[in-house]
Amino acid sequence: AIKLVLQQLDRIRGGAAETQVDALQFHVSVYQLGRPEALRFVEDLRDAGKIAQAVLVESQIGEGDGPFEVSIPVE
Repeated sequence: AIKLVLQQLDRIRGGAAETQVDALQFHVSVYQLGRPEALRFVEDLRDAGKIAQAVLVESQIGEGDGPFEVSIPVE
């Protein structure tokens, strides 16, 4: 999402007066989780059949005990 926003900002900086940008609006939930809570959250998402969200959360868990800032899209 950040890459998309930066790409759109580069288009605006070009100076075109009539530049239109298609805006995609999405909402995210942001959590501060320690390692045990984050891993439990991943398992809960998998159990609920939300595999893509589980993978997204798992990719945001870094090294150490946390806390980790985890962002997932709101359905």
